[in-house]
Amino acid sequence: MQAGLSTKNAPSPKVVLPYYAYGAIAFIIATIVMFFTAGDLAVGFITPKILSLVHIMILGW
Repeated sequence: MQAGLSTKNAPSPKVVLPYYAYGAIAFIIATIVMFFTAGDLAVGFITPKILSLVHIMILGW
């Protein structure tokens, strides 16, 4: 039976925190892009602006 979690093999916060920061920045960028492409969202999803938004959301967040 395991008594508790062991953090001796956990990575340093210096390794993990950049990924969280990048995810937060990508989310902010995607929100800004979504604000400017609101009209294109009503037309369809095969436009360069919407495809860039999708890529920012998938790769960044």
